[in-house]
Amino acid sequence: MVKLIEIGNQKLWLWVGALIGITVLNKYGVLFFVCGLLLGVRLTPLRIHLVRPWFGWARRWTLIALPTFCGKEAALSIQCSVVVNIRSGARVM
Repeated sequence: MVKLIEIGNQKLWLWVGALIGITVLNKYGVLFFVCGLLLGVRLTPLRIHLVRPWFGWARRWTLIALPTFCGKEAALSIQCSVVVNIRSGARVM
């Protein structure tokens, strides 16, 4: 981000988006950082970058993590059904 601010090369947003997408594959806690980052960009003169096409492409790069979110949702529904079966006294395995 420092390089993006100093140089002003908006193509670096692509790298930011790709790194966020890859990082979210490992830990969802990075989403707190992303929220802070977006808030910081919104409250500073960098907000002009939000309407540029490079930032739009960076948002698309964050979709790298979309299959992970879909997979976690399926796994969560399976876990919820197991818990419901355990509470009802049904045999789980």
